[in-house]
Amino acid sequence: MTTPPPPPPGPGEPGGVPGDGRPARPDVPYPEVPPRAAHPPVPYGAQHVPGTPYAQAGGAQSPGTPAPQILGIVSIVFGIVGIPASCCCWFIGWIFPVAALVAAVVGLTQARGAEDSRHRPLLVAGAVLGGTGLLLVAAAFVAGLLGTIPGLYDVPGDY
Repeated sequence: MTTPPPPPPGPGEPGGVPGDGRPARPDVPYPEVPPRAAHPPVPYGAQHVPGTPYAQAGGAQSPGTPAPQILGIVSIVFGIVGIPASCCCWFIGWIFPVAALVAAVVGLTQARGAEDSRHRPLLVAGAVLGGTGLLLVAAAFVAGLLGTIPGLYDVPGDY
């Protein structure tokens, strides 16, 4: 027959659980860590957005909505990439200018109600670059169509 296990150590006996008045076990090298608060304190003037662990300075913005400044940078980058892409290959070069225009328009509609207008030049520049890229796509398309007309570029007397 087997013997039952010994009872757990009582208060003040060696091998007790840390924090309950009994001495800590000698085989545990680290002290007990006190529990932390669920959320850090919210600073004055900031609002806590549900679903985020920290307060948002300067008011709440809905999660998943990019800031207009980020959209401005994205529209400028896509506009810059779209200009050479539209000149080289018009059949896929329209993607970057359209993405630049969409990002700029979304950013400008978000910035319409904001009193801080530092990001408007980025958005306008992205829209201008996207529009320029689309005009170059259209020009490359028309030039490609004109190139299919037989005899359009023939010089008289050159046989």
